[in-house]
Amino acid sequence: MHFGNIVKTATESYKISVDEMAFLMDKSADEVLALYEAEEWTSGNIKTASEALNYDFGTYLNRSAEYDFAKHTPTLKYHEMLISIKYPVGKENKLEAWLERMWLMAQSIGLEVDK
Repeated sequence: MHFGNIVKTATESYKISVDEMAFLMDKSADEVLALYEAEEWTSGNIKTASEALNYDFGTYLNRSAEYDFAKHTPTLKYHEMLISIKYPVGKENKLEAWLERMWLMAQSIGLEVDK
């Protein structure tokens, strides 16, 4: 995923020039052009661009964590549950810590755990 291209495409769809985007992001035009060329962005730049365009670029950061609590044998049947969790921007570390605790609890009650 090339984050600079994603933001640049969105900016162009709103018909916002580089100078206008620079003003909205409180950066120079050269800095914005450099960001458009950058594949990876910091969370601060993502937040600034999201606020500037009133568009949630955080949705492109599909963070997922998979936990497997079943032994894989041909005779064992198991179910899978997919859970979608909404959380405030900037709370990713707290969510990951919570998921780690859930993994440890499953391990403590004897579930076979792969991460």
